[in-house]
Amino acid sequence: MRIFMLSLDQKILDPSSSSYNRMKEYSHYVDELTIVVPSQQKETIRIAENIEAHATRGRNKIQQFFSLLNLSKKIVKEKKIDCITAQDPFFTGLIGWWVARRCDVALNVQIHGVFFNNPFWLAESWQNRLRGVLARFVVRRADSVRVVSNFLKEELLKNGVPKDRIVVVPAFVDIQALSERSPRTDIRSRYPGFKHIFLTISRMEPVKNLPMLVEAFASVVKKHTDALLLMVGEGSQTVELRRRVQELGLERNIMLEPWTDDTISYYKAADCLLFPSRHESFGMVPLEALACGCPLITFQTGWIDKRACVLRGIHCLDTHTPDAWAAAIEEFISDVERERLKSEASQPPSRGANMVIPIAYPHTHHDLYRQTARIVYPYTQKANLARQHEVWYNAIRHKRSYRLLLITQKINDVDDDLAFFIKWVDEFARLGAQVQVICLEKRQFDNHFPVYSLGKERGVGLAGRLFRFYKYIFTLKYDRVFVHMNPEYMTLGGWFWWLTGKDSYLWYTHYTMHIHLWLAHLFCKRLFAATPQSMPMYEHDEKRVIIGHGVPIAYWEEHTQDVPENKKEPVTNMLVVHRLCRSKRLEISIKALKLLPKEYRLTVYGRDVEKDYVAELHELVAAEGLEDRVTFKGPLPMPELRFVYPHYQLFPNMAWETIDKTMLEAMLNGLYPVTTPRNAEAIGLPYAPTEETPEAVADFILNFEQYRLSKEELQRIVEECHSLSGLITTMNSYVKAGT
Repeated sequence: MRIFMLSLDQKILDPSSSSYNRMKEYSHYVDELTIVVPSQQKETIRIAENIEAHATRGRNKIQQFFSLLNLSKKIVKEKKIDCITAQDPFFTGLIGWWVARRCDVALNVQIHGVFFNNPFWLAESWQNRLRGVLARFVVRRADSVRVVSNFLKEELLKNGVPKDRIVVVPAFVDIQALSERSPRTDIRSRYPGFKHIFLTISRMEPVKNLPMLVEAFASVVKKHTDALLLMVGEGSQTVELRRRVQELGLERNIMLEPWTDDTISYYKAADCLLFPSRHESFGMVPLEALACGCPLITFQTGWIDKRACVLRGIHCLDTHTPDAWAAAIEEFISDVERERLKSEASQPPSRGANMVIPIAYPHTHHDLYRQTARIVYPYTQKANLARQHEVWYNAIRHKRSYRLLLITQKINDVDDDLAFFIKWVDEFARLGAQVQVICLEKRQFDNHFPVYSLGKERGVGLAGRLFRFYKYIFTLKYDRVFVHMNPEYMTLGGWFWWLTGKDSYLWYTHYTMHIHLWLAHLFCKRLFAATPQSMPMYEHDEKRVIIGHGVPIAYWEEHTQDVPENKKEPVTNMLVVHRLCRSKRLEISIKALKLLPKEYRLTVYGRDVEKDYVAELHELVAAEGLEDRVTFKGPLPMPELRFVYPHYQLFPNMAWETIDKTMLEAMLNGLYPVTTPRNAEAIGLPYAPTEETPEAVADFILNFEQYRLSKEELQRIVEECHSLSGLITTMNSYVKAGT
């Protein structure tokens, strides 16, 4: 995976910074990472063997924009980048969108703040309102969007970003390191005489709601003159806040301090962090405070899951009024005082000379606050980096994907005939298709991809099924259509797909001609078939593509049992697995059995598809006196066949029109298919009966030992010529390209 990153963080170029070290960690997760940041000086550094950072030159934002744009196009083309990731949906997002569009690569956009429907941010300036419009434009066109909280995810969903493109990856907070770090400064010694120290650390901007907190604390001080509020940070409201503190006469109880990089000392000195922000995408400050053992009073905003508000050490408010906040702070102080009276004789102070352990909620100790931080934020750095890798992969997958509608008869995990089609759908999805399925009936299935049933399993009549079919094909969103084995659906919907420019494809393995197949040939792009016997009327037509059959090799390798030779059925006990219909020509095998010695037997598994034909088979068995040598077992689901195949060695199957997938499944389990010469050639088997007659079949079975192949040789034939991945990959190359 080759990633190109557009960033505004110039600290990436500083080897002593945490940004530089974070980029270095990505070396384990990508093949190549190229980073570009705007700057006033041109510079290139190598962070790791596969990570390179460039600084573009520009004296102002306009020059930086165009130099960043030109360098980005050059790098993306030269290095054959797979995905562009932009730090924000504004400056870098616009460049990323333009370059991704021109170079046809995936685009990932990172969002770290609340920009949509945020009246405080939008009201700050006309530039922010313009940025809001730009952000909507960019994120709706991104292949994936990384957000840092579930709150932001909900905001994106409201603004029309598809759910499958959004990935939540919080900004990394090293909970363990924070909890173990020692304070550099004794903050309490600066402010002697205060029993309760409250803290707020943030930018002093309107969205942080700090004027409300000043009003609330004015009420608290009336009852608790030994309470102190430390307000650490800077911003556009700093002067206004100082003036209001002076007007209220709170210069002693509210102290404004400039921003500091020694936040740990403040967290570990404070009794409680106050976090009244109206909107917050990701609460880095409260998480850091909890990790340092400092409890929290916060407004219920987007950074925190509602379920976390019941955890120890966290008090969530649902209102912004000064009275509510004053009441919460006073309640906290009362709880601390009550616990102090209980424990002051037996429990020594833990932090600073005047420090007491605040017990605002049940069982509150500093280690429990730290545990709360881990519950709210259960991420390690490794997990966080892996999630970021998933974001980029999701963007690439979406860029390379297309929307595929598949239509089949059944979706049923345990169906004896069509359970395998679920594996087909999974393989199309693995190759990048966004799959959805219309089926005649849906039964046992775990819903890991969307399935729309026409309702046969619920007894819906023909008119109802037709209504549902047209409702689905008219309303579902898709680019291509793949119909499996039922050209009737091409008759019903082919005209619509042809008129709307949605390329359609048919998989069909029969040899008979009818009106539905004729219409399918008229409307569809390609006719896929397993063998030359399928659709012989289109033998020289370029629309017909012979691609063989395919079975899920990994599934059978995982589930196949190894049965010792001495516990297998003798070679004289043969196995048949297929639908009971005329095209399978089971009568040839039964007549061949009559010509074999009496110790030979035939066990037949299969569903009665053609009842009159099954009746003829039973009559044939009775007429030939083979009732004790032929056993009809009925249908068996695919998962249960893994317990049957390994016990047998010979597998008669004289199907005429195609390779039967059960022959390939049998080969993976070590059974040799006794089939027609043409089928054997299509499969890749070196030996087969010389003719399609009972006599030739019986002769082949009697001399089987000279034709026997090992299980490994049979498996190799299937793996090389008939894997499901190979089959679907071939069809997908046509379907995805629309050829």
